[in-house]
Amino acid sequence: MNTTATQPLRAARSQAATIATNELSLSVRSLLAWSLPVAAMLSMTLSIQKSMSQRGSLFEAKLAMLPREMRAAFGIAQTNLADPVHYLATNFTFYSLIGALFAALIGAAIATREANQRVSEMLYTHPIERSTALAAKSAAGLAVVVGFDAILLATSALAYTAAGVSVGRATAFVSVFAGAALVHATVFSLSLLAGVSATRPRSASSLALGATFALYGCGVLARVSDKLSWLEHLSPFSYADAAAIATRGHLAPKSIALLAATFALLALAQVRFARRDIDA
Repeated sequence: MNTTATQPLRAARSQAATIATNELSLSVRSLLAWSLPVAAMLSMTLSIQKSMSQRGSLFEAKLAMLPREMRAAFGIAQTNLADPVHYLATNFTFYSLIGALFAALIGAAIATREANQRVSEMLYTHPIERSTALAAKSAAGLAVVVGFDAILLATSALAYTAAGVSVGRATAFVSVFAGAALVHATVFSLSLLAGVSATRPRSASSLALGATFALYGCGVLARVSDKLSWLEHLSPFSYADAAAIATRGHLAPKSIALLAATFALLALAQVRFARRDIDA
C-alpha cells in the first residue's frame, strides 16, 4: 500500500480522535457535576423502598390522595410500590427530566464551543472534513449523555443491593434506564441541530432548554387531557415512559422511533454544519 496515499487518511483520523478527546475532556466535569448529585438523590429514594412500600405507609397515602390528572402528569399512575421496578418508575420522572436538561446543554455546548474555539477555521488548515469533525464531537457528546444514565443505573442497582432489596425483574429495571438514554440522546441531537442552525450560537443553550421543557410539556398535556392526547407523538418522553416500561417489563417497539429520530437529527445537523458560514 502506498504510504504517501494513506497519510492524509491517518492524519484525518488523528484529528477526529483529537477533537473527540477534547470534547470528552471538556464535558466530563459537567457529567460528574450533574450525575453524582442526581445519582445520590435517586439512591436515597430507592434505599427507603421497603418502608415506603409497606401497606398503609404515609407515602402510599399521599399518592392515593393526589388527583388522577396530577398522578398521570408526573407519571405516577402506577402505585404498586412493593415492586422495586414500579417504585423506581414512580420516582423516575423528575430524574429523567434532569437528564434531558443535561443532554440539551451538552448538545448546545458543542455548537457554542465550535463558535468560541473556531473549529471551522481549523478545518481549513487540517486534513479533515467538517462532517468528520462534527461526527467526532457528536460521538463524544452522546457518550457523555449515555454515561449520565449509566451512572444512574449503576448507583441505583447498588442502592437496592445495599438496602437488601431484590429487583427480580432485571430486564425491566435496565429498560427504564435504557428508555431514558434514548430520550436523552434524542434531546441531545435536537439541541445540537438547534445550536448549529442558530444565527447566534451563544443562544443555543436557551433554545435547547426551552425546547426540552416544551417537549416535556407536550407529554404532560397528552396524559392529562384526552383532547390533547395527540401531543404525545411530539414528546420523546412519551415513547419511553418509565411507568409503562415497568408495567410491560421491557421497552415498547415504538421506542425505536427515538433511535431513528436521533440519527435523523444528527444527519440534519451534519448538513446544516456543512453549509454554515465561518464566524467572523
